[in-house]
This record gives sequence, structure tokens and C-alpha cells, in this order.
Amino acid sequence: MNIVLYGNGSSGNHGCEAIIRGTVALLGAEKNSFRIQSAGPQEDKSYGLGSLAQIFPATCAYKKGFLFLKAYLKLKLTGNYTDMDGLSYLPGIRQASVGTDIALSVGGDNYCYGSTGIYGHLNQAYRKNGIKTALWGCSIEPNAV
Repeated sequence: MNIVLYGNGSSGNHGCEAIIRGTVALLGAEKNSFRIQSAGPQEDKSYGLGSLAQIFPATCAYKKGFLFLKAYLKLKLTGNYTDMDGLSYLPGIRQASVGTDIALSVGGDNYCYGSTGIYGHLNQAYRKNGIKTALWGCSIEPNAV
């Protein structure tokens, strides 16, 4: 299987590093290939995760177009910035979708704080690109909005 691991802050947060290492060990690098969509690709490489998986930046510049206009209008009309923040993730998600079987959200405690809307947005973007998703190694705070 081709597996994307997303929601990874970077290995500077050793909890994120542990989840990545544990996931690769548990699911097996010999029978699966892994791609990490990382907020800190250089840091992940410095901690040796490049020997376990391909590492790519989670975000990159996004060209302005219809989706930008739609997100901008949503921000101005509703104050909801989730779509605007999510734009920079879309190119990486599209690139990762080629040949990917599943995307695992491995962000550890990402779901324990406010402003978790971006993770729902990322989940929807992976699913729109035909990739099944799952929460993996995530703590979830029921009262976080």
C-alpha cells in the first residue's frame, strides 16, 4: 500500500516523530511505502525520517484562482479562514493522491485545541482527491471547537 501521513508538525515535536516511527514499524516499510506531508521537512530529515519514508512539504505557494476567490469571499463574509488557510495544502494533496491508497492523520494532539477546522478541511481535500482517510494516533478533545 501507498500511505500518506499528514498533520505532522515535524520531528522537533518528538511525539510526532514517535507516531511516524511507530506507524512505519507497525505497518511495515517492507510491504508499504510511506509519504510524510510535513510542516518541517528539513527537521524531519535531520531526525532520520528520510530513511523511513519520502518527506514532502505539507504546504507550498498557491496560485490565485477561483478557489482563492471563493476562500477569500468566505473569509470576508463569515470570518471563517479555514478554506483560506487550506489553499497552500492543496498542491501537495493533489500530488500525493497519485497512487495513494490511504491518508492517515498522524498529528497527535492536533485535535485537542481550538481551531481544528483546518484538519477537517484537509480530510475533505484528501477525500475529494479519491483518497480514504483515517485518524491515526490522534488524541481528540471532545470540547475543542
